[in-house]
Amino acid sequence: MNDLQLIYNEGFRWVQYQTVFFKGYFFDQKEKLWQGSEAAGFFKNASSISEMEEILKPLNGIFTIVKKTEKGFILATDPIGIFSLYYTKIQNDWNVSDDAKTLKNLNPLAEFNEQARTEFLAGGYVLEDETLFEGIFRIRPGEIIYLKKDGGATRHFYHYFFPKKIYSITLPELKVKLLYKLSNATNRLLKFLNGRTAVIPLSGGYDSRLIACMLKKAGYANVICFTYGREGWETQLSRQTAEKLDFPWVFINYEEADPGNFPEDPEFKKWCDFGGNAASMPYLQEYFAAKFLKEKKLIPEDSVILPGHPGDFLAGKHLIKSIGRNTPIKKLPRKILKNYFDFIFLKRKARKKLKKRIAWSLKPCIKNFLPEGNETFPINEDWDIKAKRSRFIFNSSLVFPFFGYPFYFPLWDKELRGFFRQLPFRFRQHKLLYDQVLENEYFKPFGVFFEKQEMKVKPGDLLKLKVKRLLLPLVPWKIRKRRLIENDNICYFEFTRILEDQLKKEGIRPFRKFNSFNAVICFWYMKQIEKESR
Repeated sequence: MNDLQLIYNEGFRWVQYQTVFFKGYFFDQKEKLWQGSEAAGFFKNASSISEMEEILKPLNGIFTIVKKTEKGFILATDPIGIFSLYYTKIQNDWNVSDDAKTLKNLNPLAEFNEQARTEFLAGGYVLEDETLFEGIFRIRPGEIIYLKKDGGATRHFYHYFFPKKIYSITLPELKVKLLYKLSNATNRLLKFLNGRTAVIPLSGGYDSRLIACMLKKAGYANVICFTYGREGWETQLSRQTAEKLDFPWVFINYEEADPGNFPEDPEFKKWCDFGGNAASMPYLQEYFAAKFLKEKKLIPEDSVILPGHPGDFLAGKHLIKSIGRNTPIKKLPRKILKNYFDFIFLKRKARKKLKKRIAWSLKPCIKNFLPEGNETFPINEDWDIKAKRSRFIFNSSLVFPFFGYPFYFPLWDKELRGFFRQLPFRFRQHKLLYDQVLENEYFKPFGVFFEKQEMKVKPGDLLKLKVKRLLLPLVPWKIRKRRLIENDNICYFEFTRILEDQLKKEGIRPFRKFNSFNAVICFWYMKQIEKESR
């Protein structure tokens, strides 16, 4: 008998209309905001993949849907897929849940997925539809799945981050168009907020600062900004930004924090189940900040968190250090391996194995890549969104609904991302258009452009980065670790040391010689999954 178990209602609740279960929100083509059971009813007539796709394509939002039909389950998610669904087959029957461990308890054959070990340790997530449990699968971003009562399944992607065309207008015209898109995105943000407190995780970067300026420009005063970590240049920039915009600013100093023996804290264990869910690294970065805000009641219960993801990605920041637009398809796996899976140094055998896994995960992207016009498009960007952006970057924001606060991603607005994916490559590289518009139309008018303090990537930095990567394996581990600690602005060394201590007590040798403290978190979490798989 097919079974459905939806258990996570933190921040966003599962709602039901007849045979439709829905979580999230979206705007339709007429700019109407849909939430709650009304949003679930929007999909009541979808009884096939094609009917579901027709309804989904125009929508602008963050959501996941389960539709029960006479023939089985139709599962669907938005293009980033942050509200995950998992499924497994037990004796020819499909079981569906938003919690991987729930399915693991139902399926005793779901052992630890050894094939995914290397990618998880090196990158912080599991590729494609797999999880850290064998036989338990996860719906992918922008995917529709029909799980049939006879045990069969049909899968279909309805969204790819490929341009239908490339703009052929001048730079001044593109600036005007981007301003128009940002204005529309602001209007949708205001409609979603509906008077509630907007809470911005304000860093020293451009994305969160843009969101603060968007609200200021719109005259929205119910805003609180917060920053966390150590005192440093980012703290200074975020404080100055909040003061100039006349928004309250909260600083959570991690150097003064006392996390205690947090790995044994029942709340932290629940966070790992919720945020990791057997497919992603459960972020520590914002966990202690969100917990502090909640416990100290520094933000109202009606707060909506506004992370800056993925503004810099859409703008083109990653292009300076990523794959490039002219990389032959056959070389993509090797370049992705080099640029995306660098938490640890991989031996030759592990690299070869992971490269094959990456090639496998690229197949849907390559199959549906249809370049148009004279512009060569970076084909890996669709892969990046479905892999790293979804399972690692966006996934980190789940900490806010975990503590009861819904989130909204103003810069993941459909109209905005549609604009950037049609932008000529030369205007995305080094974030050329994005930075010019933000600096001249938002930051300078509000006095929040700090020219001498800005940490901007320059064209020559690409060569420095390549040289650094080549020389890094030659640097002794003690020196590498010392530099990691010196540049540790979010106290990951202190937090991960507590994780290592717990592993030592359990007789597990801590992870050594890594390039990022994320590797320690991944190793610790993976060991928890291995224990549950026995």
